[in-house]
Amino acid sequence: MIELSDLADAGDVIAGELLAWLYARLARYKCLGRFHSRGASRAPTRES
Repeated sequence: MIELSDLADAGDVIAGELLAWLYARLARYKCLGRFHSRGASRAPTRES
C-alpha cells in the first residue's frame, strides 16, 4: 500500500517541476515579445 507521505512528496516534486516549466515559458515569451516589439519599432525588417 502507498503511504500518504510518499504521495505528498511526489506531488511536491511534480508541482515544482510544473511551476518551473511554466515560469521558464512565461519568461521566454516575455523576453521574445519585448525584443520583438523593440526591434519592430526601431527599424523595419529587411526580409519583407
